[in-house]
Amino acid sequence: MKPSAPSVHIMALVTALAFIACGGDDEQQEARTIVETVTVEAPPAPPAEQAPAAGDVPTDQSLLPGVVGAEGTYAMSVRDSDLDYGFTLDRLPRESEWVFATSCLGSECTIEMRRELSSGAFKTLTLRPADGREGVFEADSTGTAECTFGPDDEAPTDQRYSIKLNAPEDVAGRQTATSLDAYFTETTDACDRPGRRGDVSGGTVSWTGVLQR
Repeated sequence: MKPSAPSVHIMALVTALAFIACGGDDEQQEARTIVETVTVEAPPAPPAEQAPAAGDVPTDQSLLPGVVGAEGTYAMSVRDSDLDYGFTLDRLPRESEWVFATSCLGSECTIEMRRELSSGAFKTLTLRPADGREGVFEADSTGTAECTFGPDDEAPTDQRYSIKLNAPEDVAGRQTATSLDAYFTETTDACDRPGRRGDVSGGTVSWTGVLQR
């Protein structure tokens, strides 16, 4: 229930003159003092301003001038691979679909990436602009690799994703790359070769992506 507004009590002094006849032709003037209590409703106080919650900070979904983004689904084709811990090019999915979405908050723009893995699962990362490399976004991550030599079936890895945006066009009012190059670098020192332990194994896989319309 909304609390009622505070009341202000005002004491009003009213003097009334009453003339009362008291026998014969004489008139006696009697002053009477009447005290009344008047209640006046005070105006309601204005509502207090509330600061926006942290999650309510608006994100400008329109790209900044000169910024090219990746938006939507891209058909990705493996171009090359030199991974040397036994994960051969033939075991990579030749064709897959990756999904990208670009957004800007203030002067910072990022790209959300969802990569389809060979297992059927998805890898999701936030890519940020690479220093001094126009149109390039990157992110570091971790994962596991299947070792085809050594006693371990899987090994922890360090990963880096990088994408280069190409051939921008106006798509629904946004400068969007219609093609891109993607690079995935992975290294591990846990896939031991026969007779050699602690060697760094890994390499780079590259893809070419085309925007699906």
